[in-house]
Amino acid sequence: YSDTVGASNCKTASAGHKPKADLTSGLMTSEEQCAAGKYSTGAAEVCTSCGSGETSDAGAAGCRTCATCGLGKYQTAECSPTEETQCEDCVAGKASLGGAVSECTTCSGDGKYSDTVGA
Repeated sequence: YSDTVGASNCKTASAGHKPKADLTSGLMTSEEQCAAGKYSTGAAEVCTSCGSGETSDAGAAGCRTCATCGLGKYQTAECSPTEETQCEDCVAGKASLGGAVSECTTCSGDGKYSDTVGA
């Protein structure tokens, strides 16, 4: 793209961006960020979509693997290309080894209990 009148060279879109066309002329006169769920390593005409199990923020130079919930947490929302995995703490009396579990396990039997939030 070229954002300067009388330019002798065109500019290359930077990482996390793609060239943007002027609405009036249709010429590439600036650059714009890639949307969330897409990325560009730079010098690209278009932004590339993240794959399954990946996510990115707007203006990303690459996608990252979706997070998993840690110990003592359960998943409240799955990861998508535009949103990271959402996790919540287990309440006292329940526990979780984390990962992609959608609920915490109730502590029962064999004298087991949990007195800690996020156990």
